[in-house]
Amino acid sequence: MRASQLDVWERNDHSKTAFFWRSIPALAAATLLTAALLTLALLRPTPFAADVGAPGDAYALASFHRAEATFRWSAPGSVLLLPAAYDGPFILDLRLHGPDFAPAEARVLRVERAGAPAAVVATTPSRALTST
Repeated sequence: MRASQLDVWERNDHSKTAFFWRSIPALAAATLLTAALLTLALLRPTPFAADVGAPGDAYALASFHRAEATFRWSAPGSVLLLPAAYDGPFILDLRLHGPDFAPAEARVLRVERAGAPAAVVATTPSRALTST
């Protein structure tokens, strides 16, 4: 009786070992497929989008006022934070609203990257956007 129990245990150990060695190609294929998919995802990151004024926009903003209906009022020193991990081009689509009588220096948009000036854009009032 004792010998047959040892045979069963030995057979079970052998079948577990055989199963392990048989499953290595499948594990390797799954690992390679996962690595390939992660590489593709990192090579083509999704575009960064921050809809200022929409719920969940606070992660990309600093020094803005609370959200109103679909927008936020900026304050002096307001900052839109863009991810540093993304090194591709950015498209910045802005709708600016301010008084026509604002001084020219108050209507300047400064863009910086890593603390260095990247662009300065002088905005002008648009009659189409102002309400009467």
